[in-house]
Amino acid sequence: MPFPTVWGLPEGTSRSTLLQLRRDIVDVVANTMGVKPTIVRPFFPEDLAGDPDKGQDNTIFVQLITGMFHGVGNPEAERRATYAIACVVWKAFDGKYEVEAFIGDLDNQSKTLIHPKV
Repeated sequence: MPFPTVWGLPEGTSRSTLLQLRRDIVDVVANTMGVKPTIVRPFFPEDLAGDPDKGQDNTIFVQLITGMFHGVGNPEAERRATYAIACVVWKAFDGKYEVEAFIGDLDNQSKTLIHPKV
């Protein structure tokens, strides 16, 4: 499952912008990676300290957490995925912020998944 996590969104980002950004991220990840949209889960953690102080970095970071690229050795597919995600976030804020997207690997050998009770 791909989990795009967007760090460093501006404090005043409206709920409507977040909801549209979520839809756009789900679409671009599903299309770029060839997966069902239902397995893409974007997260938008809040920075409890608020926006950076003046003069500090104003970069929005997007970490794509997924095991789908682990051990595959396909840097072009990884680049397409991170580029597509970065473009969606950059456009959502009219290019006012730098956006960096990168992949965090979920190694299948080191994860645990516990299903809910039926």
